[in-house]
Amino acid sequence: MKEEYKNLLELDPYDTGPYLEMAKIYEGLDNCQMAIAQCEEALAVCPEDYEVLAEIGRYYHSLGMEEKAHQFWDTALVIKPNYKWLLDYLDFLKPTELAYDEKYRDDAAGIAASAPGKSDFPESSVIWLLNKEIQRVYENGTSSYTVHKIVKILDEGAIEDYEYMYFHYTPDLEKVKIKSAKVIRKDGSEVEAETIVDVSGDDVVSRLYYEDKYKVVVFSGLEEGAIINFEYKVDMVGMNLYADYFGDIFFFQNYEPTLLTKYILIVPKTRSLYFRSHNLEIEPEIISSDEENTITYIWEKKDIDKIEIESRMPPLAELGAYLEVSTFKSWDEMATWFWGLAKDQFKRDKEIEEKVAELVAGKDRPEEKIRAIYNYVVSEIRYVGLEFGIYGYKPHKAKKTFATKYGDCKDTATLMLAMLEEAGIEAKIALVRVRDYGRVDMDLPSLHIFNHAIVYVPLEKEKGIWLDGTAQFYALEELPSGDQGTVAYHIRDGQGEFKEIPIFSAQDNLQKYVNEIELREDGAAKVKREVFLKGQRSAGVRLDYLVAAKRKEKLEEFWNTRYAGTKVGEYQFSNLEDLDVPVEFEYWLDIPQLAKKTDDFLSFKPLLIETSLTEDYAPHAVRKHVLKIEYPWRREWEVEYRIPDGFMVDRVPQDHQTTADFGSFSIEYEVEEKIIKCQIKLELSVTEVAISDYTEFREFCQSVDEKTEEEILLKRRFE
Repeated sequence: MKEEYKNLLELDPYDTGPYLEMAKIYEGLDNCQMAIAQCEEALAVCPEDYEVLAEIGRYYHSLGMEEKAHQFWDTALVIKPNYKWLLDYLDFLKPTELAYDEKYRDDAAGIAASAPGKSDFPESSVIWLLNKEIQRVYENGTSSYTVHKIVKILDEGAIEDYEYMYFHYTPDLEKVKIKSAKVIRKDGSEVEAETIVDVSGDDVVSRLYYEDKYKVVVFSGLEEGAIINFEYKVDMVGMNLYADYFGDIFFFQNYEPTLLTKYILIVPKTRSLYFRSHNLEIEPEIISSDEENTITYIWEKKDIDKIEIESRMPPLAELGAYLEVSTFKSWDEMATWFWGLAKDQFKRDKEIEEKVAELVAGKDRPEEKIRAIYNYVVSEIRYVGLEFGIYGYKPHKAKKTFATKYGDCKDTATLMLAMLEEAGIEAKIALVRVRDYGRVDMDLPSLHIFNHAIVYVPLEKEKGIWLDGTAQFYALEELPSGDQGTVAYHIRDGQGEFKEIPIFSAQDNLQKYVNEIELREDGAAKVKREVFLKGQRSAGVRLDYLVAAKRKEKLEEFWNTRYAGTKVGEYQFSNLEDLDVPVEFEYWLDIPQLAKKTDDFLSFKPLLIETSLTEDYAPHAVRKHVLKIEYPWRREWEVEYRIPDGFMVDRVPQDHQTTADFGSFSIEYEVEEKIIKCQIKLELSVTEVAISDYTEFREFCQSVDEKTEEEILLKRRFE
């Protein structure tokens, strides 16, 4: 080493600059081996210097050692994902690899010129002319994909819906290129997208903070007959933290008619991939290239019908045609792989051990320990969404989540599992596809099926307990409805097993209301209302009324949308911060006009709030799809009306009772001298209604609404 560089190192031994300067000198002398040696010395001093890693990779590349070069480059990009020099250098080195999508480019102008019009699709406002995705998987496990959408606006009703398009990506791990974003107008002129921006994926209301961003493209010049040509490319930068795993789900069908859909998958010949299609009877075209050492699979389908949109319809996964791709051949293989990825993350440190000891002190029964640990995690660990980030499948270490007090679903599940084990309780991490995303075939093992992680505790004398570490306002008995009715894949020690998560009963989701109503002769009323909740509704109330100072304001806001001028008097809530305390609250209302006054009569309905079953569940006479209900529930009302002086009962509706496969309803009246009592019980016991049962279900809803809206009539008493 030159003397001046030695002197510099003596002044600052951790400065890698002198090593890099010497490496460049050796490179100029065509001695890349010595240049590499200088970089190795620099890495011994500072192993995470991304500039040194990039340079040593360049020297190995000069020697023709591609694999070695990419190892160093991948490491550099993990440390500095947005290292522009290296990203540009890699673009320069691999122009042919990055042009994989050019081979399968579609003629957008030709597609636009031959596009059908409104007369060909009179019941649609838009038509997809092309829906294409190309996935390129590389030898080192990284991947790239290109999406191309060509959409024609058939009438003005679709303009607002297509004024912008977006997709999500992770800036630290992916590089985005917008290849085309323009509108082809009816006269043939082209208008480039006026705005392309990055929008944070954060959801401030839910206090979720995501590593990913949304690339939003805003189109101008849209009109009836205009065509949107939108194409973008996303490259993974850095190494694939999940080694050889690749998985994907691609939907061929959506909510608009599509003329042509293509899914193209380009993989090295050395990679084994497995496929599974759903509602899709097509075989791929297979192209083998010895020159590029790749196999290309092309799935293509034309003239795909749209899926009709309805309220409360099943998710797309339960209706549409889709293709699954995975590198896993068996579920056992996936379980072994996932456990290898996650097992070290469950390790506990002294701080976790001390916290667990504190939480379970004086508790002997496993159920007590489980409850204490669950309450701690959901109350003290802030849920943040990191699903699209660097730890998309791999949870962070339990000790890190415990220290930072935040994490995503896998992180909270990992911490909870570690704490349960410290308390001597066996637990397993469970991968779940929440119900809102719809059930998919489980024939093909793939991590892409799942989008959530929870914990399963297999108690011997129980069916087991499911714990969702993200369920911040849910008590242990109140597993979120999105987890219920799903198939979970729980994993432990490299062994996996499927298990159905049960759907809780209607009685588990009880809402009970007790109303004491003192009517006045002008139709005003003073109301004492008591509310008792159990199950899913409890979490919403804990959240909505958590801030004590805002409770009266929120109650008045709620009731004034129903009875203008209503005032809230005294009120009292149970401890909403304690998840072990059932949600109960009571309050007084002054309602200026509850009953209608007509001459010498007062009329009013038995309930303060209408049931609205028909509006909520069955507004249309016929359905095209199965009707979905969030969860079974039961509501009970005990209502007592005190008749004002000078009035008597003129008419009370008849009692009614009905029972069906999907629920039950009863309403009973009792009249005393100055009091009218009404007891109502309503239950929906299912989470879906078949098309064949819909007419009967709708009649049930209409009957409930009609019976609860029948008016009670009082008339003035004349002596």
